[in-house]
Amino acid sequence: MPIALGTFIDRDHQWFKSQVGLTEDIAEAQQTSRELSVCAHVIANDEVLVVEDLARDRRFANNSLLKERGLRFYAGVPLRSNNLAIGSLCVLDLKPRRMAEREKRLLEVIAEDVMEEIQRRESVGSLSAVACHQESNPSASTK
Repeated sequence: MPIALGTFIDRDHQWFKSQVGLTEDIAEAQQTSRELSVCAHVIANDEVLVVEDLARDRRFANNSLLKERGLRFYAGVPLRSNNLAIGSLCVLDLKPRRMAEREKRLLEVIAEDVMEEIQRRESVGSLSAVACHQESNPSASTK
């Protein structure tokens, strides 16, 4: 697949936190509007979404961003924090394709690994902040 994304979705935007294969203009913008986002459908339904041909799917056939870029295939899985879908891990292609069940499961496993790594980094960051606070204020104690 020529494109892979790790995205987070808020009320108005899809943010690209990690990407491979995006065109330079989109990669530099680091976001698109939520209304153009296929990943927003993953979030809304909180489940795997595979679209074998975006041009033939009525939900996406008139999406200007997908049409301009010639994107035809999409597969995305939710990224979850505290059991809430907050983004997606997805792959896209310029040609229609099918995705085997084992490939879907692999994408889910990778998404789980991504969230574990994010949570690990958050906890290390929290511990570092506590350590810095204690070093700068030796009389402070944590309970």
